[in-house]
Amino acid sequence: MSSRASSPSPQEPNSPNHLVVVGPAEADGRPSVSTIVIAQGLRYWLLGAWALLLGVCCGPYLAFGWFIGCCALGLVRGRIERALTRSARVSVGAELTVIATLTSAAWALAPLLAWRTRGPWSLVATITFLFAGVLLVATQFRHLPRRALIVATPYLVVLAYVLATARSEPGRWALLAAAGVAGSAILTKAFFGRVHKAQIDAFQAEQARLIAALEIARDEATAASDAKSAFMAVISHELRTPMNGVLGAAQLLRNGALDAQAQELVSVIDEQGRTLACLLDDILDFARIEAGKLEVSLVDVELAPLVRRITALWRPRAQEKGLSLEVAFAPDLPDALLCDPIRLGQMLHNLLSNAVKFTQAGGVSVTVEAVPSQGSERLWITVADTGPGVTAAGQARLFQAFSQVDSSSTRRHGGAGLGLAISRRVAGLLGGDLRLEPSQAGSRFVIDLPLVRRAAPEILAEPEAPDAASPARRVLVVEDHPANQRILAAWLEGLGHQCVVAENGAEGLAAVRQGGFDVVLMDVNMPVMDGLEAVRAIRFEGFSVPIVMLSASAGEADRAAGLQAGADGYMAKPVQFAALHAVVSRLGPNARVPEAGAA
Repeated sequence: MSSRASSPSPQEPNSPNHLVVVGPAEADGRPSVSTIVIAQGLRYWLLGAWALLLGVCCGPYLAFGWFIGCCALGLVRGRIERALTRSARVSVGAELTVIATLTSAAWALAPLLAWRTRGPWSLVATITFLFAGVLLVATQFRHLPRRALIVATPYLVVLAYVLATARSEPGRWALLAAAGVAGSAILTKAFFGRVHKAQIDAFQAEQARLIAALEIARDEATAASDAKSAFMAVISHELRTPMNGVLGAAQLLRNGALDAQAQELVSVIDEQGRTLACLLDDILDFARIEAGKLEVSLVDVELAPLVRRITALWRPRAQEKGLSLEVAFAPDLPDALLCDPIRLGQMLHNLLSNAVKFTQAGGVSVTVEAVPSQGSERLWITVADTGPGVTAAGQARLFQAFSQVDSSSTRRHGGAGLGLAISRRVAGLLGGDLRLEPSQAGSRFVIDLPLVRRAAPEILAEPEAPDAASPARRVLVVEDHPANQRILAAWLEGLGHQCVVAENGAEGLAAVRQGGFDVVLMDVNMPVMDGLEAVRAIRFEGFSVPIVMLSASAGEADRAAGLQAGADGYMAKPVQFAALHAVVSRLGPNARVPEAGAA
C-alpha cells in the first residue's frame, strides 16, 4: 500500500498508505509531523481489514505473515518520513513519492496472493483489493494524476498479471468488466476531484481578493478617522482661541460702565458665545466617542453638592421663563460615590438644558435616589419637566446623533442634536444608561448608573469667591495671540495686578529667570518654544513659581500632559475669569493650585 506522499504545493494532501489525511503544512511546504503520527495509527486499522479478507482466501498464517511484514515496513517508513520531514532540504516531492510507491508494492501483494490461491473467494478478494487500493491512491492524489499513476503502478502490474493468467478462468470476463467499472469510477472521481479543486481555488482566490479589499477599506477608514481626529483637534484649538477673546472681551465689558442697552447687548454676546462653546464641546466629545478615545476617570465624588451646583447654573434661566426648578434627594443616598464628576455633570447639564429650553410653563424637577437592583444598588437621577413631551415618532430618533425631535425649517429651538446622543454614550462608558421614561405629561429622563458608596469622599470644592481685598500679584502672561494678550492684560490690570506679557515659551523662560513673578499663566501651543517645553525647562532649572496652563486643547490627555510637565493647574479656554480670579488671588510664592481651580 502507498506510503505518505507529498505534493509540490502546501495545499496537496499527504498520504499514509493511500489514506486521505490532510494536516497542516509548514511554511516551506513540508508535511506536518502531527499528521504523519495520526496517519500511522489509522494505517494499522486498514491493514487489519485487508488481513482478514486475505485470511479468508489464503489462510490465517499467510495473512498474518503479510500483516506483520507490512507493519514492519510501515514502522521503517514512518521513521524515514519523520527524518525527511525534519530535513530542511526536503520539499514535498520525489523522496516521499518513492516511499509511497514501495509501500504500495507491499500492499499489492495482497491481491496477488489472493489470486494465486485459486480458491472460491479468490476472484472476489482480488477485485476488492485492486479496486480498494487504486481507489485509495486516486483519492489521495486526486489533484495530481501523474503522481497517482506512479504510486498505483504496483496495483496496475498485479492487474495486468491477473488478466494475463485468467484466460481459462470462468470469471475472466467478470474480472475485465469489474476492472472497467472500477477504472471508470476512479477516472470519474479524479475528474470531479480536479473540478472541485478548481472550484476551491477560485473560491479561495475570490476570498483573498475580498479580504485584500476589506483590508484596504479598513486602512482607508482608519486613515479617515485619524484625519478626522486630527482635524477636530486643530479646529478645537483654532475655534477656542478666538472664542476666548470674544468671551473675555464680553466679560470685561460687563464689568465696565455701560448703559442698560449696552449691558443687554453684551449679555447677548456672552450668552451666545457660551452656547457656541457648548456646541463645540459636544462636537469634540462626539468625535472622541466615534474614535473610541473618550475616557472616564472614576474618583470619589460628593453627590449632593455636584447636583446642586449643576442645577444652580440653570436656575436664572428658569426664573426668566417663570419656571420652577426643584431638586429632591432621597434620604438613603450616600454622602459620596465612585463616579466621573465631569461626565456626570455633563449628562445632567444636557438634560437640564433641554428641559428648560422646551418647557414654557410649569417647572422642572430633579430627583436623586438609590434603587436596589439584583443584590446591588443603582443611582437614578430623574429630570422631569412639564413641557410638550416627546412624540412616538420623536422617540425613535431621540438618541441619534445630529437628530432633532422637531427637524422642520420652522422649529423654534436650535442645537446640533448631540446632547442626548453623547449623554447616552457617556452613561454606557460609566456602566449605566440614559433612557426616556413614560410620562403622562412632559418628559421624564433617567440617568441610571451603578452606585458604589464611598465613606470618605475626596470632595471637589468650588473655587472660593474672589476676595475684593486680595493682594496684588505680579503675573507673567505667556501667550502668542495678540487678542488674548490684550484681554488677559486688561483684566489683570483692572483687578490691580501687574502684568508682563511674553509672546512664546522662550521669552517666558527668560522672564522667569529674571524673577519677581507670583504667578505664570502659560499657553500651550506657541511658536519657538511651546508651553509644555517651557514648563519643563522652568522646573528643570529649579524655579518653583506657580504655573497655570491656559489651553484651547481641552482633552483629559492634554490636561494630564500639562500637569505631568510640571504645571500646578490647567484651565481650558474660553477662560472663566471668576475661576481664574479665585486662583490668582489665592496664589503666592511656592503655592500650589488646587485642582478645583484648574477647571
